[in-house]
Amino acid sequence: MPEQHAVLWGIKLIEWLTLIALFVGPVLGVWLAEHLSKHKTKNERKHWLFRALLSNRSVAIALARVEAINLIPYEFRGVTTIINAWRTYVNSTNVTPANDEEHRRFTRTMNDNYDSLLFAIANHLKIGIEQRDILQGSYQPGGLSNLMSLEFEWRAALAKLGNGEVTITTKSLEGAQ
Repeated sequence: MPEQHAVLWGIKLIEWLTLIALFVGPVLGVWLAEHLSKHKTKNERKHWLFRALLSNRSVAIALARVEAINLIPYEFRGVTTIINAWRTYVNSTNVTPANDEEHRRFTRTMNDNYDSLLFAIANHLKIGIEQRDILQGSYQPGGLSNLMSLEFEWRAALAKLGNGEVTITTKSLEGAQ
């Protein structure tokens, strides 16, 4: 008995499947490559964000830190643990302490919330870092702190000079010996 094959418009089923594979295969391959590329790029942005936050954890006003904090809702949208930790941190920065004790409490709370945010991101990215390693702080040489304080003072003094709040008195050295 002759072998029966499904035929449509004179073309066997196996030939139809081959034609479909010839067209669908490359399209599927391009789509998959594009999808993987987008996923890789998104993952790299999240890792950059984490590195910026971790490397600037002792410098609250570092531009990279501020940029990274502001990008969290975009890069981690839909990740409720991170968004909640981000909200808690941002809300804790919007406090104006009235005295030294409140300022110490404010700083401690803000730092604790920042560390919790870092740990939430590290967990999401599956970075093997212990919470105690985040909590132990970071390296910041004393000279850097002094330099940053001095720079802040200079900027404040220049702002006062520019606003006319202070003046510079000059003295002629003519005739001085």
